[in-house]
Amino acid sequence: MATGVARRAPRALPSLSYGTWTLRNAVDEGGKDWSNSVLQFTSQEETSDGLVLRGTFTWRLDNKLIGTEQVTGRYVERTRHVILEGSAVEHTDPQSDVRLAVGSYSAVVAGDERSLADGRWGLDCPERAWRGGCVGGHAVEAGS
Repeated sequence: MATGVARRAPRALPSLSYGTWTLRNAVDEGGKDWSNSVLQFTSQEETSDGLVLRGTFTWRLDNKLIGTEQVTGRYVERTRHVILEGSAVEHTDPQSDVRLAVGSYSAVVAGDERSLADGRWGLDCPERAWRGGCVGGHAVEAGS
């Protein structure tokens, strides 16, 4: 007997908290190379329009560990955009001349969910690009 109630198909949201995402080609406007820095999502919770995300950037400058940044944000299911805001930084070497600051970040999750493309950082995420990807915790070169 049909009840006339349509059932929604289960949502296919990405599992962003699986593995780590390694930044590639992450050179800022001053020429500093932040490649091999890592973003790890520590949690994700489903919302009506996507996901709420929490995570940590582990920042490397010229492959030297500089510190970490706590981030929170969201994944927008309709556009596949990840939008993050930094909330706190911790420096590995408090005596270092290199100082991290909390930032804003955005990227698009690729259709295969193995890479992030069109990455941006800065106020309102201007044209400061990076690429990152993940396969089971192993970094891969991502296309943009």
